[in-house]
Amino acid sequence: MAHVIHLAEGEHPPADRGCVVVLRDSAGGYFVLSSVDSYQREESPSRYPILDAERSAAIERATTFADARGIDTVYVDPE
Repeated sequence: MAHVIHLAEGEHPPADRGCVVVLRDSAGGYFVLSSVDSYQREESPSRYPILDAERSAAIERATTFADARGIDTVYVDPE
């Protein structure tokens, strides 16, 4: 199972290894991107309130995605 790392404010995942990242969109929802797809990070994450269930579901989707592709790390952008 992929290891989940919660990033601190201003922290970024390493650029030189395959990973999956959970990010927030401008509406406050979550989406999952893979470094394999040359993801783009948003500079200003949304500050809308977050439901724990939504965040947990996104992390679970990211972990499932990573496990299916042999990626060992999931990074979660700070709230």
